[in-house]
Amino acid sequence: MPVYYSDIQISIDETIQTPSQSGFVKLIYKDGTIKTIDSSGTENNIQSVPFGLITVNSNYSILSSDNTILCNCQSGQIILTLPLSNIGQGRIYNIKKIDSSRNTIRVNCQLSEKIDGKSFKLIKGQYTSMQIQSDGNNWWIL
Repeated sequence: MPVYYSDIQISIDETIQTPSQSGFVKLIYKDGTIKTIDSSGTENNIQSVPFGLITVNSNYSILSSDNTILCNCQSGQIILTLPLSNIGQGRIYNIKKIDSSRNTIRVNCQLSEKIDGKSFKLIKGQYTSMQIQSDGNNWWIL
């Protein structure tokens, strides 16, 4: 069953529909694909939205333009600092360790914010990842 918020409809398949100025319905899929459906029901591909991906090998403050952060910890522990959760409410970040070293990724919050109740989280093993989302007050592992 769809959930309605203002003029945006979010359905179970995570498609977002927004009314358009031109009479078309715009569909935005979770993979970033954007399509329109005209009044005759014809579906047209518009574009695919790229998500920011960065590879880091040293401490890094996560930006709002980032989406996926790949971490190479070969040279030592990497400390990632999340932005304030109230600035990016709803924002999702994907963090992944890509090297085989024993070094870790430490994901830090700012101020008194938490990730699942803790001020930081560690990512230890190669190819281990964490997806987190802000609720505007704290961060949550998905």
